[in-house]
Amino acid sequence: MKVINVSLTLTAAVGNQVCASQKPAAGGTQSLTINGAGASGGVATFDIPRHVSVTSSGDDSARTFVITGTNRFGVTITETIVGANPTSYGTKNFKTVTAVTVDGNTAGNITVGMAALAETAWIPLNLYSGPHLGVSVALSSAASLTYTVEGTMTDVQAEGFTGDQAVTFILDAAMSGRSSNAVVQKSAMARAIRLSITAWTSGSATLSLLQQGSYR
Repeated sequence: MKVINVSLTLTAAVGNQVCASQKPAAGGTQSLTINGAGASGGVATFDIPRHVSVTSSGDDSARTFVITGTNRFGVTITETIVGANPTSYGTKNFKTVTAVTVDGNTAGNITVGMAALAETAWIPLNLYSGPHLGVSVALSSAASLTYTVEGTMTDVQAEGFTGDQAVTFILDAAMSGRSSNAVVQKSAMARAIRLSITAWTSGSATLSLLQQGSYR
């Protein structure tokens, strides 16, 4: 048997980490200036890979924002985020952001930041082991957060996999939208699992898994 422990610790969201409040020029697709609190030389950097937030001072639900940057592996990724009134969130984990564009006139000023939402890297499971998997999540003292443990049947070790192509599912209902410690035993296997923090105020969470069988 083998035990794997992975911790995910967030800090507070910073709404202007990527772009300070600004109104893009009118007409057509426009680029926002990367000048936020975490920006240097036109690149915004996050403390850990996490989701991007887009906040509008008006109703920009008709607008589409394209975020370009790199993931935890330094691979270039892009994500399209539909605007909102006031804030919308991406689902990919960015380590850096190098460009933000919007497809038309915005209702008001736009601020782009890093959200208090993130996932760990995918943890591959041993395909040669038995079918039994023990999974637990332990929160730090006085933690206030909500998490979900996700699984995938996508081959996360395939050449060219960047972490964002996986088709995910909830590993177990007892570990979906949970805000306290949990332990489950599974007989159904996934190819990989990860921990997702879906709401955060304070603290950290540690995902532990124990898989039956010997590792090769």
